[in-house]
Amino acid sequence: MDILIASHNEGKIFEIKKYFEYFSINFFDLRSLDIHESVSEPFDTFQQNSFHKADYYSAISGMLVLADDSGLEVECLNGRPGVL
Repeated sequence: MDILIASHNEGKIFEIKKYFEYFSINFFDLRSLDIHESVSEPFDTFQQNSFHKADYYSAISGMLVLADDSGLEVECLNGRPGVL
């Protein structure tokens, strides 16, 4: 199985590959496929931004895509700063 990791972040790519190292998955990253476009993250939730990113890179690569979006939510600050 081939999966594209939707990130230019080398640390994130390494981390994802490490989590799945015991599975028969061939991971590709954006640089290895010569994809340099960045995707906007216009939504209010991490989940929506991840889906948006996965849809975008799947459309241009034709591959299954693993996308991640993260940020910082602090309970005593009512979830702020949140999605950045």
